[in-house]
Amino acid sequence: MTLYLIPTLISEESSIEKSLPPYVNEVLDKIDGFFVETPKLARAFLKRFNFDRFRDLPMVQVNKRTETSEIDELMQPLKDGKKWAVLSDAGTPCIADPGQKLVAYARDNNIGVEAIIGPSSILQSLIISGLPAQRFFFHGYLPKGFKRHDLEEGMTHLFIETPFRNQAAMRLLTGVLKDDDRMAVCTHLMSSNERVDLKSIENWKRVAPEIYFPDKVPTMFLVYLRKNEFRRQFKKR
Repeated sequence: MTLYLIPTLISEESSIEKSLPPYVNEVLDKIDGFFVETPKLARAFLKRFNFDRFRDLPMVQVNKRTETSEIDELMQPLKDGKKWAVLSDAGTPCIADPGQKLVAYARDNNIGVEAIIGPSSILQSLIISGLPAQRFFFHGYLPKGFKRHDLEEGMTHLFIETPFRNQAAMRLLTGVLKDDDRMAVCTHLMSSNERVDLKSIENWKRVAPEIYFPDKVPTMFLVYLRKNEFRRQFKKR
């Protein structure tokens, strides 16, 4: 009985060969069922492997609305000795993802857990942003009433927003942060259209959000509130 954490692709344009380790095929070949965040996206992902047997395997949806009390019944196949996999909507499961509930249950009930290394929009944006990664914090969606003093200085802060709110997020961040704070904006991660821009807030204010986000694409916002001793490394652009 093993719960496998199988990464999916961040972008539809991403190549399986370049984004995922080759032994994903071996793991998928022995899976008895799937826990998925969104069935439609999971099926689209599995079709790229051309495994006909997936059509006959059970697929159970586990999302943010799944109650912890439901997990015991959902995990019964694993307690019976089966091998099931977790598929997130995008990237590696359990990072800001409901699959964490399944792993927590497995740990409490002596069910094996095996994770396959794969892409994560959080880590991908962090390492290509140019901002410090010694200390970072993923906040999820921008909170209502967000203020600069809510963030700790000397740390990189990561945010996401629903694509149709990208422009509102830009206006909020540039309105709250100081001119010499730094922000990286990452769009189309791991695709041929991938774009990463790192600027001071002063320079971001000169960019019209409606021009920068014409397609309302999934975006990561990374903010660094610099301490005085760090300002020499990053000069204003």
